[in-house]
Amino acid sequence: MLSAIKWFFRLILSIVIIFGVGYVYFNYIDKGQVLTKDQQEIISTLGRPEQFTLTYVPKGSDKGSEFVRHEVWLYPSTKRKVTFLGGKVVGTEELEIEDDVKYKATQLKIEDFDFYTSFKDVEKQVGKINLIPIEIPVFFSDGVETYASKDAMFIFEDSYLTYMETLD
Repeated sequence: MLSAIKWFFRLILSIVIIFGVGYVYFNYIDKGQVLTKDQQEIISTLGRPEQFTLTYVPKGSDKGSEFVRHEVWLYPSTKRKVTFLGGKVVGTEELEIEDDVKYKATQLKIEDFDFYTSFKDVEKQVGKINLIPIEIPVFFSDGVETYASKDAMFIFEDSYLTYMETLD
């Protein structure tokens, strides 16, 4: 009987340790998408993107097809636009905007979103009450869901986040 009680307490202690490690990992260690060296250099030069778009586009190769992360970072205050493909800078250009138009910088962070970001993850970021479904006509609507908040628009294809754009 005493060995059964010891075994039970060991089991409970193991479960507590596993949940504790999981809690620490998901709340303090796993911070989402890791910024590349190019992206860190842009942030140190221009600051965090004031607005951005995130798209996962298909990329074919001899090994088959895969999705690659395409990001456009916008800096309306300095009229700059930086484009990344797979985390590498592929272009910078002047952003054409009116001088008298004021844009509000987003509070969302590009690294908090990736292909595996779920609808529930988005709800946590923007608030469940702020997220509404919208209907956008698309050619292939099977499995495509579109949502908007006051901060951004999100498109999910078969539950994967494939497009996101911050809004001002």
